[in-house]
Amino acid sequence: MDLEGPVRAVSWTGGCGLTSGQWDFDADGGLICGVWTVSSRDVRGRIKAASACECDSESGEEFFNSLAFSLDKQGRLAGAMDKSDISTFVYSFFRDEDGTLLETVVHESSDTVGYVYNYSNYVRDSLGNWTERRFTVTRGGKLTNSGIESRDIVYYE
Repeated sequence: MDLEGPVRAVSWTGGCGLTSGQWDFDADGGLICGVWTVSSRDVRGRIKAASACECDSESGEEFFNSLAFSLDKQGRLAGAMDKSDISTFVYSFFRDEDGTLLETVVHESSDTVGYVYNYSNYVRDSLGNWTERRFTVTRGGKLTNSGIESRDIVYYE
């Protein structure tokens, strides 16, 4: 999420696959997961692993889903694995020297050609959190999606 400051909630629209949603945080910055069960946190309280029982939006079938995160030496999200009864996705995150996310590469376990998400033209709020950015999505070198992703951030006072 790359969030700084006393964030209460963040909601987004127009994302690369996540068309809209919201995450809420407690006063200590911990993610309030709702249906997600947090199974592991690092020493700073950031979620390292979580799991949930979810429902497939098309079939209505329930499935188990688990997430695991890896952090770089600066404590930023470097990778993630999203594993369910249905599929497994592996994410790699690439940043510039200032920590700004430039690219995300996503592979499904059975897929040799991944999706590449590139981000640019960031607009930031007074705490340095991005509120808008442009994105492009390519697969096998072909553009599959592009647009503007935005998010609203609510802070604790």
